[in-house]
Amino acid sequence: MQKIIILDFGSQTTQLIGRRVRELDTFCEILPYNKFPKDDPDVIGVILSGSPYSVHDPEAFKVDLSQFMGRLPVLGICYGAQYISYSNGGRVEKADSREYGRAHLQTVDISNPLFRGFEQHSQVWMSHGDTITAIPEGFEVIASTADVKYAAYCSMQTTGAPLFAVQFHPEVFHTLQGSLLLKNFVVDICGSRQDWSAASFVDTTVAELKAQLGDDRVILGLSGGVDSSVTACLLKKAGHHVIGATMSIWEKGRSFSRLSTADACFSPHEEQDIAAAREICEILDIPYHTVDCSEIYKKTVLANFKSEYLSGRTPNPCVWCNAKIKFQALPDAARQAGISFDKFATGHYARILPDAETKRYRLYRGIDSKKDQSYFLYRLDQKQLSTTLFPLGDKTKDEIRNIARSAGLPVSDKPDSQDFYSGDINDILQASPKPGHFVLKDGTVMGDHNGFWNYTIGQRKGLGISAPAPLYVIGFDKDKNNVIVGFEDDNVCH
Repeated sequence: MQKIIILDFGSQTTQLIGRRVRELDTFCEILPYNKFPKDDPDVIGVILSGSPYSVHDPEAFKVDLSQFMGRLPVLGICYGAQYISYSNGGRVEKADSREYGRAHLQTVDISNPLFRGFEQHSQVWMSHGDTITAIPEGFEVIASTADVKYAAYCSMQTTGAPLFAVQFHPEVFHTLQGSLLLKNFVVDICGSRQDWSAASFVDTTVAELKAQLGDDRVILGLSGGVDSSVTACLLKKAGHHVIGATMSIWEKGRSFSRLSTADACFSPHEEQDIAAAREICEILDIPYHTVDCSEIYKKTVLANFKSEYLSGRTPNPCVWCNAKIKFQALPDAARQAGISFDKFATGHYARILPDAETKRYRLYRGIDSKKDQSYFLYRLDQKQLSTTLFPLGDKTKDEIRNIARSAGLPVSDKPDSQDFYSGDINDILQASPKPGHFVLKDGTVMGDHNGFWNYTIGQRKGLGISAPAPLYVIGFDKDKNNVIVGFEDDNVCH
């Protein structure tokens, strides 16, 4: 299958480049800057992303361009364009001022295949602190703005594949003809047949899972949301024996406020998620189980949450829940119930890769930077990592929703859960109101409250006190039940 390789140098818009390529019905892989698959015959072109670094920074990401330059069409974007110039004898220097925002191409060579169909004075989006002041010998400038002479340049040698570089960002919507530029590169220059679709994406993923798992039996932590549902669908299509399992964590009879809604993990409405998970399993024809984890959840997650909050710290219950409940208590309880399985899978956006040198498993971020969940999984140990699967780690949320739609799953547009608990936090803390003061660092009393645990570091809204400028919570004196507040210059979180 044809593919475009996007080498990621750490740009915030790398995922957006990938989306734009997929919108052209072309498969792409986003890989770390130093992981180019030089022996993959399906690669038809390479895109180098932007980066937060300058090419002159000692810690800047560098790649051996000889792996693909001259052999495959290349498009460098922003840092990618500057690195190509820097590596081939051109010059990259710090700009007089950071070039950020809209610009217009004052000159553009519309006879060049990259700019075919472009309008003169087309709007582009710049975002860089360095600028190219000289391009390598044998290269030619093909677009300029009022302030950037080398807004785009190329090498169109008679032998070897062409190379293009742009200092603006064609992937963002502010570059009005950016999609056309990417189409010119991907389709016309690289030769994409545009035969990739969500369905073929599923086929590719299924093939990868078959190769990875063989005939393993897989138990899946199923929440009833789109991510775990698509994970179940992919594993099922790959021919595995898949077992759906949902952990029940709400203690029956527990009191809760009227504010509590169903868009949270810990919810009195969890039966709705259980019903949704059961429906998915019926659609996919896989067995389904619910596992009562409410007691251990209460003793582990809720007890830690309450202890931390009442000690003046803001805990992250999802970290504890994953390590102690979802990835431990749930599979342990399933085994005790006589359910046999080899691997445990979830719909998290994270990746697990073995390290050949250390013989250990390493946890990596998911490729979708907006959905990455690796932080919530950092407490998983080697035993847990060795038997866990994250089939969605190299996918984006948009791709997962498209797969759900193509598979006819009723959760394709279901919103994500937004928090661990959506009700009144005092439902969990069960702490009686206790009068206290808002105070400045020098002890000046600014107002009153009913318990420091109702506030969190960095909070600005909802304090209910007036001051010449906005006040932020900057600390607690739990012994005196005081909330310490300060202005913006005092705020450690700004």
